[in-house]
Amino acid sequence: MALELLGARVDVAVGGGGAAGLADAIATAWDRCLAGPGAPAAGTVVEVFVDGDEAAVGRARDRGMLADSDELRMMHWLSSKLTVAAISAHFGELWMLHACAVAEPTTGATAVLVAASGTGKTTAAVALGRHFGYVTDETAAIRLDGTLLPYPKPLSVLVDGQGPKQQQSPSDLGLLAAPATPWLAAIALLDRNGSGAPRVDAVRTVEALPALAEQTSALQRHGRPLHMVAEHLHRTGGLRRISYREAEDLVPVVAQMVAGAS
Repeated sequence: MALELLGARVDVAVGGGGAAGLADAIATAWDRCLAGPGAPAAGTVVEVFVDGDEAAVGRARDRGMLADSDELRMMHWLSSKLTVAAISAHFGELWMLHACAVAEPTTGATAVLVAASGTGKTTAAVALGRHFGYVTDETAAIRLDGTLLPYPKPLSVLVDGQGPKQQQSPSDLGLLAAPATPWLAAIALLDRNGSGAPRVDAVRTVEALPALAEQTSALQRHGRPLHMVAEHLHRTGGLRRISYREAEDLVPVVAQMVAGAS
């Protein structure tokens, strides 16, 4: 199965007694990343193996495959593996922020919302993606010219408060498709602090740089990393911090951030 992730092709080879079911699950969850005509030539290959026989799983792991006896766990680990593969292909080339990103569907103006793992990024992406184009819930990949490479991966959703997280297709969740050419209009830090009405505060550049560096993949691979970040901040009016309670509260805030951007 061929996927196109941040412009690079990754082939997933599926094996084991549960191969057919796993292949269907991958095709459904990663539907917006399936490689189509004109996709790049084959690059990275990820081998996955699912089988109820623990001995067979052990042998597959010994051969270096990503192997498990449970399909849900496999889908969870595969999502991480594919994201690492996609990010690694662009070290030093793209500014890759640990963030969700959504775009105004007609103009492509994109808000990149930065947050650490487990602090509401995916929940925000689900709420916002029903109003704006879903670009990513994990890695915002920004070119030097400010355009973004969409990464519309499945969303990792905790069901009934129990793990492992389920990988749900953005299509099944009713999220809008990303525009053809999303571009960076605003950058904000998400702070789900339980406050009342959402509040937006400007963040000084001297504070913004370390905060964003902490949520950037391989920033040191860039030639002039802090200059690059500062230039993007200057172009978008600086970093903001959004304090909020519920993800739905972000909809009017993001709408204002991308409205009229040019």
